[in-house]
Amino acid sequence: MRRTDAEFVERMGVFFEDEGRPYISGRIFGRLLLRGRPMSLDDIARELRISKASVSTDARSLVLSGILVRSTRPGDRRHFYAVADDLPLRSLQLRLERIRRFRQLVTDARRLPQPEPGVRARLMELDEAYEYVLGLVDRALVRAPLSRGRATRTRVSRR
Repeated sequence: MRRTDAEFVERMGVFFEDEGRPYISGRIFGRLLLRGRPMSLDDIARELRISKASVSTDARSLVLSGILVRSTRPGDRRHFYAVADDLPLRSLQLRLERIRRFRQLVTDARRLPQPEPGVRARLMELDEAYEYVLGLVDRALVRAPLSRGRATRTRVSRR
């Protein structure tokens, strides 16, 4: 792996860690993002200098999140991993889901009795701000080309 690629992979690991995900997951994603073809667990482990068990665990988590896809090849017992084709849409949906969950918590808090002045106004302001952002993003996703140059016409529900 080239020095610049290795630096990018490390930075992606730190980014994932800052986002509350495993550092190894970020490194795996970073490596595959810079790769034009799927890689086996062995190849990923060798290039990143980490154990195959760690790669297997974190790759499985990334597949379950929809960030990576797993495939096989005829006559080869190994599994190969690549970045999901619909990653732009998928990553936005994951982030939007976190925003929706936070907004739901704020909505739940608004239903509680608020004995302190200003709390109700603060909660309403948060709720309205998140509703506004979700509405903007929802409308943008209908028009945005998010998957390999094709326009994606998928509305993201706001529950």
